[in-house]
Order: sequence, then structure tokens, then C-alpha cells
Amino acid sequence: MLRGLKTKVFYPYSPQQVWRGLTERRSLAAWLMENDFEPQIGHKFQFRTHSLPGLDGVIRCEVREIDAPKRLSYTWQDSYMSQPSIVIWTLTPVDGGTQLQLEHRELSYATPQLQEVRICNQRSRSPLTPLNKGGLDVPFSRGLGDLNAVPQAVEAIAPSCTFSSTHIGVFQISASVIFHSVLNGAWNDKLDRQLPNVLASFF
Repeated sequence: MLRGLKTKVFYPYSPQQVWRGLTERRSLAAWLMENDFEPQIGHKFQFRTHSLPGLDGVIRCEVREIDAPKRLSYTWQDSYMSQPSIVIWTLTPVDGGTQLQLEHRELSYATPQLQEVRICNQRSRSPLTPLNKGGLDVPFSRGLGDLNAVPQAVEAIAPSCTFSSTHIGVFQISASVIFHSVLNGAWNDKLDRQLPNVLASFF
């Protein structure tokens, strides 16, 4: 299973707007999962999904770091994980918007092995294009709730993204199909399709 993921996405919105998308319960529920999140260090909360038949869809988390609107981190542990993982969000202002970096890895693993760079523009409706000349169009999975879905190309209505991936490390380190799913495609769908829609609609 993938042991860690590190990815960057550009949004044509201010860091303050993207920060609200990451920290307000209503917006989190719209693009990620139902939750009882509070932006307070030490706050314990849950993400909850009801679209995982036969699986416990509760993910238990605890806020570890807050530096608005620059950095947010929290632990992430579903019922099938022997130890927590950690989610780290880093927001960097750039020309025309914000670069959002997500790092999701096991706490005991220092260097993520999957690195991706994507540029998403909610205003564009063109198909997904490669970042490099020799690159390939990359399909995405349907998201957290569809663990058995076959990865598919982004639909024409999705934001246009440039995508580049480097080295992928594969390890047998976790029995959690949920953790494997979020690292192996589910985060991509959330960040490339659903969060841009929320940013456009809410802010």
C-alpha cells in the first residue's frame, strides 16, 4: 500500500478563502465528509461517511497545529489502522491565487513516496492536460465513498488540471482499505473536483 502522499494544487482564490474551505464545518462537509471540526489545537473530532457499506466510516482526528491561514495539521485514524496517520495542509500565496500542499502519511514515516503537482482552475472546462511533453493524462478514482470504483478520466465538466507524478513507493504496511483508498486516488478527486466547486460556490 502507498505509505504517504504529498501533492500540490493551485486555486485561483486567496489563502483566506482556501483556509475557510479547509476549516469551516459546512464547507468541509460539502467537499470532504460530515464532521465536527473546530480550528483549535487539541480538539478531537470525527469525519463520518455513510457510503462505505460494511465498513466503519468513522475517522477519528485530533488537531495538532494551526497557523491561519498558512498551516493546519491533524491526525487521521480509521478503525482499521493500528496507528494514526497525519494530514498536513500548507497554504502559500502565489500570483493569482494560492498553492495548497497536502501531505498525508503515517506518523512514523518521514518522507512521502508519492509526489504530485496539479494546477486546477475552476473557471476552465477543458479536458485534463499533461504537465510535461511526455506526460500522460491521468484518470482519477471516484473518491472516498467508492472504494471499488475503477479509476476514470475527469469528466468534461471538471476543472482543468495539469498533473505530474514522480516516484511511487509501495509497501505492505497497513490493513486499512480506507487509508489505502485516500492515498491511492481519493484525495485527488476531492482536491481536483470537489474543493474547487465549494470554493466557487461558498466564497
